[in-house]
Amino acid sequence: MQNKLLLIACLLPALAVSCGGSSTTVPVPPTVSYNQQQTERLYGSWNFTYTIINTYTDTYKLSTLNASSVTPGDYFLAGINLYGSSVIAGYDSKYSTFS
Repeated sequence: MQNKLLLIACLLPALAVSCGGSSTTVPVPPTVSYNQQQTERLYGSWNFTYTIINTYTDTYKLSTLNASSVTPGDYFLAGINLYGSSVIAGYDSKYSTFS
């Protein structure tokens, strides 16, 4: 909002004799691939509740993005489950599904 006020003051010479200031360039984040964007949607904690005679809930915490070494251009998120075991999840570009 401060920059807009400065611009208005510069356009009204009767109100301001001179104008000055500095501008800040906001860095544009690099463009990421569609596959990476889809995989990044999985960041965070996930709870899956299901019933097989009894009801169970599995919790997964996905936190680390990695590039696939098998399928170039694909990514996966690594994390842990409720018991501290390693888990991975990602977006499968070949089948357009999450796994």
